[in-house]
Amino acid sequence: MEKKEKEEKNKYFEAALQSFTYDFANGGIIRHLTDEGYSISEIQKRLTSPGSYERLKEEVYNYLAETGRLLESIDDEEFQQIDSSGSLKAEIRERIKTGSLNKTCFVLLDKQVIATARLKLITDSEKEYILELPEQYFVPCEKSLELILALTKEVPSAVKIFICKG
Repeated sequence: MEKKEKEEKNKYFEAALQSFTYDFANGGIIRHLTDEGYSISEIQKRLTSPGSYERLKEEVYNYLAETGRLLESIDDEEFQQIDSSGSLKAEIRERIKTGSLNKTCFVLLDKQVIATARLKLITDSEKEYILELPEQYFVPCEKSLELILALTKEVPSAVKIFICKG
């Protein structure tokens, strides 16, 4: 029994050490590139020791959640869904200019609709980028926002945008 316990402790220690080393080597750059709007695949290409795609995805999503830019659900009392009209674009662009977009605008995408849609305004690589965005409600960066606004023209049913009521 003692040998098995020792093996378990060693496995735990090795996993913790790997996690620490990975975070030390990549944590800051992952957060920076996420803030800059890079997709998970784009981040993975830039890391010196990238690890698995799934692990990187988890790191990115955890960081977005920790910073309040990723939510499991939207509070109807606090947020309202808005349509994809021209006034929407003006409202969102104004929030970007003033720096108040963060935590006041969330997007939810129907990726099944997007994946099967034949898009004219968005290239295949831009579509790949969109399909790597979170499954939950997320705050769009400038790069993703432009693509999302283009999506609202082609497949409005695949995009739900919520802004803070206040």
